Amino acid sequence: MANRQKQKIITKKHLARVEREKRQKRILTYGSIAVVVLVLLLIGFGFLEENVLKYQKAIITVGDEKVTLKQFQDRAKFERLQLVNQYLKTYQYWTTIEDENTRNIFANNLKQLEFELDPTVYGQNVINKMADELVIIQEAKKRGITVTKKDVDLRLKAEFGYFPEGSPTPKATFDANPTSTLSPTQIAILSPMPETGETVTETLPATPTNTAQPTLSEPAQSPTPLPTATTYTESAFQENLETALNNLESQVGIGEEFLREYFRIELYKQRLRDEITKDVPREEEQVWARHILVSDEETAREILDKLANGEDFKDLAKEYSIDTSSAGRGGDIGWFSKGRMDEAFEKAAFSLDVGEISEPIQSSFGWHIIQVLGHEMRPLSEYRYELKRNEVFEEWLSKVRENAEVIINDEWKSYVPTEPTIEPNMLVP
Repeated sequence: MANRQKQKIITKKHLARVEREKRQKRILTYGSIAVVVLVLLLIGFGFLEENVLKYQKAIITVGDEKVTLKQFQDRAKFERLQLVNQYLKTYQYWTTIEDENTRNIFANNLKQLEFELDPTVYGQNVINKMADELVIIQEAKKRGITVTKKDVDLRLKAEFGYFPEGSPTPKATFDANPTSTLSPTQIAILSPMPETGETVTETLPATPTNTAQPTLSEPAQSPTPLPTATTYTESAFQENLETALNNLESQVGIGEEFLREYFRIELYKQRLRDEITKDVPREEEQVWARHILVSDEETAREILDKLANGEDFKDLAKEYSIDTSSAGRGGDIGWFSKGRMDEAFEKAAFSLDVGEISEPIQSSFGWHIIQVLGHEMRPLSEYRYELKRNEVFEEWLSKVRENAEVIINDEWKSYVPTEPTIEPNMLVP
């Protein structure tokens, strides 16, 4: 039995050791897998944080409304693109100007645009605009104002001149006449008639009047027929939109979603503005005056004495007035409303009766002799009416903004876009 192999005896102790070794191997394997998974999770979270999550952070918060970092960056890119395009157009025109004074004016405009293109400057401007817009949207919703997807669709199409539901009706204008009907008192003051043809007025560009076309019953008056206008179709609009979106995508990486949100906010602002300014009157108290401006009180009193002795106001204005813009018109500065003149000048002008001449009035420009030629309620021009509406709305918004809880995360300062850029050789020296 010497050659007989001795059979190995497996004890309980041996079995326990083998089981323990297997368990340790499993623990090591699972531990290694856990470490690898944790590392991958950390890498993935870092990627997610850097490329997704941080862009969802709220940069501006007003109540339930917020602006994310991505929304801020997209808007800042869009605003910067507008500034760069404005700069390039101004620069192109500047290079063609020969008159030195005009060149200097345009050079100053370019320098102002350079300043506005500073990331801190235009970034802060965008933050302020978007904070105001959150306040506007919140207030609009409180008042039951809504903006639907259809509204945005129509606004987007209108931007490209496509009106599938018909062109909008032109707004009526409310331009005032250069002067009202003169009273006997005014005629007596101004005889011979005043030189009002050059009075500065605020008007919008005239709207061309549509030329009536002959009906089918009328004979043709011209051997050459008028060209037939090409119908602007949905497909043409889509082509134009696609081209514009491709340009935006290539230039600043924003697309249709951004544009739709931009127009949605704009519609909220327009509708709230209409609501806030619906009671703004279309007329206002105005004064028509002429004046003689001099640099010292002694000269002003000398002129006052000459007027008392019967000398003509217009002649004295042409001789003495240092206000070159009105001296040639005999001192006539036309009609004006409150808030548009120097405070001391305005107070005096609005307190005088028609025909009355003031004592010497000191303003920040010098000494004035003022004569009021008219004082009445006058209809606002369309231009002045829109200015008035803007003033009322901005005053309202300023007060609401002061009382709103606006929270701004200063992290935006680290993420202001700096593209598109202007070539260094195009900067004004």
